[in-house]
Amino acid sequence: MALAPLPAGTRVKKYGVFAYVFAGSATGLSGSYDAETQASWIFTGNSSTNFGRSAVAGHLDTDDDSDLAIGATEDGSYYGGAVYLWLGPVS
Repeated sequence: MALAPLPAGTRVKKYGVFAYVFAGSATGLSGSYDAETQASWIFTGNSSTNFGRSAVAGHLDTDDDSDLAIGATEDGSYYGGAVYLWLGPVS
């Protein structure tokens, strides 16, 4: 299963931040989706870190599997942040 580019749809909720990932193909996705019921994967972070503020899917290492990186712009020190990386294959 390939990871599609993430839609403009990482969503912030009052008690946490969620990054919704939809499985797709090389041509992407079409139509509209209900993230909470149709997402292939849901990643949950801490709202104080801005988890999910940025995300990218693609080939981030030397294998041919899709990988996922989700940013948390305020995780760490005052000038810091973090990137959470999941190396494929994702299932």
